[in-house]
Amino acid sequence: MAGASSPLPDDRSPDRPTLQAVRSPWLTRLISPQSNQLTLVGHLALAGSLLLGSLSLNVWMFAFASSQEGDWLNLSTVAKTRADSQALVTNVQATAAERSRMVDQFMLIQARVETHVQVMGLFYKLNFIALGTIGWATGLASISLFFISKVGWEQVNNALINLFIVSSGLVIFHSNLILIFKFQDNIQLNGQLYTEYTQLYNAVLSYWAIQPSTPNSPTPADFIVATDQRLTELGQIALDFDVSRVSQWSQPLEGAGAEPSP
Repeated sequence: MAGASSPLPDDRSPDRPTLQAVRSPWLTRLISPQSNQLTLVGHLALAGSLLLGSLSLNVWMFAFASSQEGDWLNLSTVAKTRADSQALVTNVQATAAERSRMVDQFMLIQARVETHVQVMGLFYKLNFIALGTIGWATGLASISLFFISKVGWEQVNNALINLFIVSSGLVIFHSNLILIFKFQDNIQLNGQLYTEYTQLYNAVLSYWAIQPSTPNSPTPADFIVATDQRLTELGQIALDFDVSRVSQWSQPLEGAGAEPSP
């Protein structure tokens, strides 16, 4: 009929173009269009992102622990220079050689106080970082394992498997660091030595202050000898490692590389 409108095109007509989801090339490299699973590049990108995020968080925790170190460990400030020491020791009734020796002892005590407090602080911060990483990585591994167990290893998206493996690896790595380098033992040992050297430090200052006015105080010579003996008692290497754990882990690797017996 003239003037009649033409029929509308059928949406199902094969000649009509259809809309298809278009993925960007970089996303196709990360996720396979056929299986909707991560590709090798995708696995590397996801694992790298997790490790980079963990490293960034570790840096932040180290900076935070450094700012809180003095409050957490209740550290006292040791700030006596050699000039200050020489000015204080002039009040002691002793010879010039005895005063010089007492100043040398005092500077050695101060150096050891600072050494042990630095080592203790370092292990304290590393332990804080390791425990924090173990905490969030364990949570991520547990959540990933929960969803994997519901679907099954064969059917689950391999991104969850990637998350589980990387987070579990972080837990194992930081747990082994704590055990091999014995964070707790090194913190305790250096903390004990720090306390004892601080007590000796204060004892020297007290002797210098009361010796001129205290008739029964030890002579400078006796005090020097007693201080040397105490320095000898406290002089030890305050670092401990569990090397046996490394040798235990190397045994399975050596066994895997050995040729099977006939």
